[in-house]
Parts: sequence; structure tokens; C-alpha cells
Amino acid sequence: MNILNANVARDRDGHLQMPLPFKKKPVLPNNYILAAQRLEHLKRKLQRNTEYYNEYNEFMNDIIRRGDAEEAKETTGQEWKHFQPHCNVYVNGVKGEGLRDTGADMIVVRASLVPAMAYTGDSIRVRMAEASHAYDLNTAVIKVVTPLFTGTIVAVVMDDPPCDLLIGNRVQYRHMQAINELQQAACQELHWFRRRPNSVPEKVQKRFYSKSLPSSADSTTQSELPLASEQLEQDETIALETSWDTIKILEKKYLEKSDINTTEDESDSRKRKRTPRVLCQPLSKTQEWRNKKRQGLDQHGQATERKRQGLDLHGQATERKRQGLDQHGQATERKRQGLDLHGQATERKRQGLDLHGQATERKRQGLDLHGQATERKRQGLDLHGQATERKRPGLDLHGQATERKRQGLDLHGQATERKRQGLDLHGQATERKRQGLDQHGQATERKRQGLDLHGQATERKRQGLDLHGQATERKRQGLDLHGQATERKRPGLDLHGQATERKRQGLDLHGQATERKRQGLDLHGQATERKRQGLDLHGQATERKRQGLDLHGQATERKRPGLDLHGQATERKRPGLDLHGQATERKRPGLDLHGQATERKRPGLDLHGQATERKRQGLDLHGQATERKRQGLDLHGQATERKRQGLDLHGQATERKRQGLDLHGQATERKIQGLDLHGQATERKRPGLDLHGQATERKRQGLDLHGQATERKRQGLDLHGQATERKRQGLDLHGQATERKRQGLDLHGQATERKRQGLDQHGQATERKRPGLDLHGQATERKSPGLDLHGQATERKRPGLDLHGQATERKRPGLDLHGQATERKRQGLDLHGQATERKRQGLDLHGQATERKRQGLDLHGQATERKRQGLDLHGQATERKRQGLDLHGQATERKRPGLDLHGQATERKRQGLDLHGQATERKRQGLDLHGQATERKRQGLDLHGQATERKRQGLDQHGQATERKRQGLDLHGQATERKRQGLDLHGQATERKRKVFDCKRCGKERSSSNHKQF
Repeated sequence: MNILNANVARDRDGHLQMPLPFKKKPVLPNNYILAAQRLEHLKRKLQRNTEYYNEYNEFMNDIIRRGDAEEAKETTGQEWKHFQPHCNVYVNGVKGEGLRDTGADMIVVRASLVPAMAYTGDSIRVRMAEASHAYDLNTAVIKVVTPLFTGTIVAVVMDDPPCDLLIGNRVQYRHMQAINELQQAACQELHWFRRRPNSVPEKVQKRFYSKSLPSSADSTTQSELPLASEQLEQDETIALETSWDTIKILEKKYLEKSDINTTEDESDSRKRKRTPRVLCQPLSKTQEWRNKKRQGLDQHGQATERKRQGLDLHGQATERKRQGLDQHGQATERKRQGLDLHGQATERKRQGLDLHGQATERKRQGLDLHGQATERKRQGLDLHGQATERKRPGLDLHGQATERKRQGLDLHGQATERKRQGLDLHGQATERKRQGLDQHGQATERKRQGLDLHGQATERKRQGLDLHGQATERKRQGLDLHGQATERKRPGLDLHGQATERKRQGLDLHGQATERKRQGLDLHGQATERKRQGLDLHGQATERKRQGLDLHGQATERKRPGLDLHGQATERKRPGLDLHGQATERKRPGLDLHGQATERKRPGLDLHGQATERKRQGLDLHGQATERKRQGLDLHGQATERKRQGLDLHGQATERKRQGLDLHGQATERKIQGLDLHGQATERKRPGLDLHGQATERKRQGLDLHGQATERKRQGLDLHGQATERKRQGLDLHGQATERKRQGLDLHGQATERKRQGLDQHGQATERKRPGLDLHGQATERKSPGLDLHGQATERKRPGLDLHGQATERKRPGLDLHGQATERKRQGLDLHGQATERKRQGLDLHGQATERKRQGLDLHGQATERKRQGLDLHGQATERKRQGLDLHGQATERKRPGLDLHGQATERKRQGLDLHGQATERKRQGLDLHGQATERKRQGLDLHGQATERKRQGLDQHGQATERKRQGLDLHGQATERKRQGLDLHGQATERKRKVFDCKRCGKERSSSNHKQF
């Protein structure tokens, strides 16, 4: 123990290392030849079996990677030359590590590889090398596959052997053969009992029993003897899987309790009827209690304390216990923490997975089992391979700027906000920035404004030149850097020596009128607008203006209507003459200056002595009928319209009218129609004759007096038996279209005029007419210019397409049917839907900035360079920019790390919150802005004040066990699972554990007060 205590140390991975328990260095034999021979055998086997070679290669790489083995160095004669063979083995189908130990005389297997049903119930006393005392270890039947042999063996079970399977010498193999024979015999006997319960095979009798059994049971019925198989099936301890116990029970039943005679009298039927009663008797209460005891149950069938702790009869961990399950199959506390039976981290725990295969808190934080950063963590990736919170701002594991960050690039290799602003990692201006260039070598906004890094005007700026050496806006306005007028500006000249706008308006530098201006002349000595209107400099009328003359001595607009300067009638105006002595507009209707009728007007004569319109109508000045009018005569003595109609002045019929005669004594229209004064049919009218005895119009139309159709009429014939007009038009008596008419055919079956015009019976456009096709399917005259049936523009015409679907002359410049700009034109698109030059510049039809332009979007709705930089149309930072949002409302590169517009940490950043108000990665890890542990972190609390995983495991901030942990208490001061089992922090038995154990005589704890002293 002194050797171990003095030389135990912890390696860099946190594992304990201890030396071999030798008081002095042992001298082992040189087995180099044997090892070399085994190596040759192994080489040949690997060459033959590819699958075995792959598994062997994986096994060797695994133990070297774990550090369980390492390559040997070249040795000298004084060093060891003893070689331990190793191999890859399978125990019960599970891959493991094997070791051939020539100094051992048994097979040793790891307890975690042995199922509960494989234990035999026996134990073997084992003495270790260089040990002063022996141990009683359980045995189990296992199936192994090794390079040495393959089959079923009985092995000694240890909790923590040097390897998974330790293979000793062949002494144990002979023992294995004996066990196999016993198993085969037991199985054969068990099978025999199930088939014939009252007889035993002769081979089994010779091997197991000192007394023979009867060979037959002729007089014994099946109902008298319960089947032994039923008894065996009821008892779990007698089963094929536990054949070792089967053999012991059979021996006990047949060797100790059998009362069957060794001789058999064939004449005595009662002897033949006797049955081995031991086979029919049920197990005693003691046997049943022992069976329950082995199953971990008490006398009431309840689980015992040991059972609840996961221990079997011998205090060994059960299969469930080894799998980390409690009595009900639920995961134990250790299982949930990722620890195995011995408190070691399980494979899942080492991979950073919890009980359900989910990533643990450490795994999500990028830490391995020992709290070290994993490979992904060091690369700045999270659990899913996504960039972590640190990676995105360009920081490495220690919060230092990465190489990309120093170059001004973000996670995707894109230039960061600082890079685009021309700042380096420390916010200093880069070389390009000092030269006034942006990220792409383009001139920055300041450079274009002629300012240097400090906002001072450059040499060019002072000369009034822009970036390209062109004159700036001020320069073009004739102002210098300070807004003062330049030498050219003062004489009224622009940049090119041309007269400025003021100069052209006749104003000097101070806006005063020049000499020319006062004379009413412009820059070129031409009369100004006021001069042409007859006004002087102060807007007063000039001498000419007062005479009614314009600039050229011509009569002005007022002069021509006969008005003077003040709008009064001139001397000519008053007699009704215009400027040239001609009669004015009023003079011509016969009105004087005041609108009164003149002397000529009153007798009904116009300006030239001709009769006026009223005079010609027979009315006097006041609209009364003249004498002639009353006689029915007009101006020339001719009969008026009424006179010719036989009406007098009051519209009454004259005497002639009543006789049916007109003015000349001729029969009137009514007379000719056979009607009298009151419209009644005359005597001739009724037979259908007119005034001269000729057939009347109705008669010729085939109608009788009452307008009813005559027989001929109904046949469509006229007076002479010829087809009537209707008949020729294809109409029947009632004006309905005949069948031919409906087909668009005339009397002779030819297409009618309507048919040729594309109209149907009702004058509606036919199916062909509506698409603009004629009778032969050709485009009509209207169709060709793009008009429809009603002369309206067709569907094609409205979109600006001609008959063949080609763009019309108007369509190509972007005009619609009415010469107005089309929707596309207004949207800035050309004929093919391509953006026009204006559209690409962000201007609308009138050259104004479009809505998109004002929103900072380009032609495709993409944000412009300014928009992406967070600037508006005038280069000012937008509201989003000031809030730290980018174009899409997402937090900008600065916003996401918690920096404001000026690169300062925001209030949230200082509180440890991210963009969404969630705690940042640092906050969740318990670190403040500078990466220092917060007060909570030092107390072992997480963001919500809950104990962290480390705190719950009893570890402090640095992963060291806390005082409570060392005392075996959990977070709540309760004893931990280890504490209750009597183990300390390292899984070693505590002082109490070593002093407290069960007494072999009374079964009670020695430390208890009621323990008997023997």
C-alpha cells in the first residue's frame, strides 16, 4: 500500500496513474522467440481473413488512440525482453480486448460483459500474484470467440480486470469439457422427463445415481403422476439456461431422497407401481424462500433493500445495475449524469450526449468531458457546425480577433462594416481611408465632396474642382470656397465667361438694374418683355402705350377694339366704326353703341338696306305678324308654307283644304290617299283604289282596307304576282326572317349584303365579323388598322400591336392608343419590358426620383450601395442605420456583437444581452463583457440563478470538487449516491465503509449495538 500511496498521480487527462504492486522489479523470462512465432501466425491469419484484418486494425488503432498502448522502443540486453500477447475477442457477441496470460490457470472475464442469467451460482477462491490473501469470485458460463479457441467456457467474473478477457492455461479448458458433458447430460435428462416422467435413461443412472430406477411403469396412470415438466417449468431455478443449478437439484433429488429399491420383482405389481415421490413433491417453503432470495425478493415477494439498490444475492451488481437502471427499469441518477457503475464516464458521456442521446449543456457550449474546448469549439463552430456567437463577430476561443477579423472580413469573407468604412481592427483609418478611397478603391463620399480624412477641404476643393478635376457646383455658380463671388462672378460672367442668369435679366451682382435694364433692353440690346408691352422700368405706360401703339408703332390689342388706354370708347368707336373705319360687330346687327336699334333696324333692314331675318319671316321689329303675314304671303308675295298646306294664320283649314284641294286646286296628299278631311276612307279608298281608280299603295302592298294581309300578301306576292320586297328580303308576312334569311341568303340563294358585311339577321356582327374577318375569312378594312366592329381599338390595338402582333409605331416609343405614355412607359420599361435609361438611374417619366429611388432601391428592387450602407437619398444615416439594423431589418454586423453606430458597446451589451434581449453566450457561461466570471458564476449559479451542471456535480468554477463534494453531500446538503454506498469522491471506500460489514455468523452489521460477540 505504501508503494501505491506514494506513487499515485493524476495525468494531464485527469486520470489516476499508479505503479504495478511489485516490491522489487521482477525478473521475467525472455520469450522473444515465442512472441515472434505468434506474430507470424497472426500475420498469416490477417492475410487470409480480410474482415478479421479490418477489425484487428481498428482495435489496435483504438487502444493506441486511448493511450492504453504505445509503440515499443528499441531495447538493449539489460532491459526487459518479455512480451505479453494480446488479441481481439468477442464475449457473448460483444467486441472486447483480450490478453493471453501464461502465468494464470483460469479464464477471467469483466463483469459488465456477463448477463445475469449466465451466473452459475458457484464461486471459486482465487489468489492474486504477489498477494497475501485470496478472494471468492463468482463464476459464469460465457461464449467466447478468440484466436486460441471458440466455444462455451466457465470463467471467473471480476469487476475491473486488466482487460475484458484474460486467457490462462489449458487447465480450465479440461474443466470446461467436463462442464459441457454435465450440461449435455442434464439437457438429455430434462428432455427425457418431459417425454416420460416416470423413467430415467440408463446412461444418466450410471453417472448420477447409486440406485437404479424402474424401467417401466405399466400400472401407473398419467393422472396419478403429475408431469415433472410442469414442476420444472413452474420453478425458475430449474431451467435450461441455468443448467448448473439443474444438475445440483437433480443430484439432490435422486441421490439423497430416492427410496426406490435397487431390485425389481416382476411378479410384484405394487413394486412396479411405485413412483419416485421426490419428482412429484413441490418444493419446500425453505426452497421457495431461497429461490425468492436469489431473485432479490423477500418473503412477501417484495423487492429487498439489495434488490432496490441493484445488487444480487452475493452483493454483486445485477445486469440492470450495470446498465444504469433501477428496480423499475428507470435510469438511475448516475445513468442520467452519464456515469457507469464505477462512476466512470460512459461512452455517451465522453461523446457529450445525455441519457436520451441529446447534446449536454457542455456539448452545446463546445466543451468536452474535462471542460476543455473541443475541436469544433476551437474552430468557432457550435454543435451543429454553425458559427458561434464569438465566431460571427470574428473572435477566437479566447476572445481575440481572428486573422479574418484583423483583415476586416466577416465570417463569410465579406468586408465588415468597419472594413467598408475604411477602419482597421482598432477603429483607426486605413491607408486607403486616408487616401479617401473605399473598400473597392472607389472614392468615398468625402473624397467626392473634396474633403480629406479630417473634413478639411483638399487643394482641389479650394480651387473649386471635384474629384475628376471638373468644376464643382459652387465653381459653376461663381463662388469660391467660402461662398464669396469670384472675379468672374462680379462682372456677371459664369465659369466659361458666359453671361450669368442675372446678367441676362439685366441685374448686376447686387440685383440692381443695369443701364440697359433701365432703357428696357436686354443683354443683346433687344427690347425686353416689358418694353414690348409698352411699360417702362417701373411698369408705367410709355408715351406710345398711351397713344395705343406698341413697340413698332402698331395698334395695340386695345386700340384694335376702339378702346383707349383706360378702356373708354374712342372717337371712331362711338359712330360704330372700328380702327379702319369699318362697321363694328354691333354696327352690323343694327345696334348702336348702347345696343339700341338704329334707324335702319326699325324698318327691318340691315346695315346694307337688306331685309333682316325677321323681315323675311313676316315679323316686324316687335315680332308681330305684318299684313302680308296675315294674308299668308311672304316677303316677296309668295304663299307661305302654311298657305300651301291650306291653313290660315291661326292654323285653321281653309275652304279648299276642306275640299281636299291644295293652293292650286290640286288634290292634296290625303285626297290622293282616299281620305277625307278627317282622315276617313272615301268611297274609292275602301275598294283599294286611289283618286284615279288606280290601286292604292296598300293595295299594291297586299293589304286590305284594315291593313290585313291579303292572300297574295301571305304568299309574299305583290299585286302583279311578283315577289314582294319582304319576300326578296327573306321576311315572311310577319316580318320574321325566313330560313334563307337566317342563313344570310337572298331569294336566289346568294349571300345578302348583310352577309357580305358580316352581319346576321338582326344586324348583329356574326361570329366572323366579331374577330374582324370578312365573308372569306380575310381581315376586314377595319381589322387592318386595328379597329373592332364598333370602330373601337381592338384588343391588339390597345396594347399597341398591329394585325400581325408586331408593335405599332406608337408602341415602340412607349405611347398608347391616345398618344399617352403607357403603363410600361410610366414604369420606366421599354417595348421589351427592359428598363429604360431613366429607369436604371431611378428616375420616373418626368425625371423625378422614383419611390424606389427614394427608398434606396435599384431597378431590381435590390438595395443600392447607399441603402446597403444605411444611408438615405441625401447620404444621411437612415432611422434603421441609427437603430443598428441593416437593409432587411436584421441587426447589422455591429448590432449583433452589441455595438452601436460608433462602435461603442450598447446598454444591452453591457448587461450581457444579445440583440433579442436573450442572454449572450458569455452571459450564459457566466462571463461579463470582458470575459471575467460574474458574481453568479463564482457562486456556481447559471443565468436564471439555478445551480449549474458543475454546481450540481459538486464542482467549483475551475472544475475542482467543492467542500460539500469532498464531504459527500449534494447541492441540497443531502448525501450523494456514493455517500450512501460508503464511497468517497474517488470511488474509494470511506472509513465507515471499511469498518462496517456484515457478520458471517449473525448476518448483522458489526458496528450495530445488537451484534453478538462470539
